[in-house]
Amino acid sequence: QDGIEEVIKLMDEYFLTKEDWDAIVELGIGDGFSNDEVLKMIPSAVKASFTRAFVASFQSPRQSY
Repeated sequence: QDGIEEVIKLMDEYFLTKEDWDAIVELGIGDGFSNDEVLKMIPSAVKASFTRAFVASFQSPRQSY
């Protein structure tokens, strides 16, 4: 869970969305890693924390009028 903030910052730098992340995982990361293998390597608690942090990063502190 230590790297969640860094991953979100990196995604922001390259304007990557959650859909982009899903596409990267689907295409495979490195040699011999399938989509399922990559996702199994990430603990469920980390995935949930990442999702919460990612969604929160898009919430504006200002109210819309």
